[in-house]
Amino acid sequence: MQEESYISKICQKKNISENILASSLNITLNKLRRRERNVGEFKVNECEKMSQILDTSIDELILETKFPSIDVSMLSMQQLDQVTSFVLNYTSLDWSERDKTRRLNKHKLDHSSLQNRLRFIRVNIFGLSLQKLALKFRFDDYSTTSSWENRGLVYMNQIIEISKISQISLDYIVKTNYPLSISSYGMSKFQYNAVKSMVEYYKNEEK
Repeated sequence: MQEESYISKICQKKNISENILASSLNITLNKLRRRERNVGEFKVNECEKMSQILDTSIDELILETKFPSIDVSMLSMQQLDQVTSFVLNYTSLDWSERDKTRRLNKHKLDHSSLQNRLRFIRVNIFGLSLQKLALKFRFDDYSTTSSWENRGLVYMNQIIEISKISQISLDYIVKTNYPLSISSYGMSKFQYNAVKSMVEYYKNEEK
């Protein structure tokens, strides 16, 4: 007997049938179940709609996170660097590369579109050129990666990888008006509370 998917468990918890969910997403039940087994096949707009219907974060639906994401939208870039240095395994070479990439990308921080949010993560979290990002993630090639920042992405597979490695919430990447947030993906309760405390400290410092 096939194991029940996490999304189907959420449907049961919310008392919403998978038939209704599939119909709301304008796909067949079979297609929904296939995508539940391989969440990277969900389209970006399907994830946003599914999150609304089930009243559940995309992080929880797709990454099965145990804790809510942590809003870091009020932090300065310097403070965000401190937080990301705690959760990401960066070397001094990585930091140097990020400074260089930021200097070459001095455009206004704009989170209004999927393309801009992907660009924000590339420049300010990874600190990588388009070519180096394509190599890091073993994506098809530079031209494919470059097209994200012109047209965005349709399917979730690459977005999921970006979220996992950058520790940036899927909800921020996918949703239009969601604040820049740190995902709890892969965090222990101790790590999560430590990051949350650090962010709260910075927020209180600003008051």
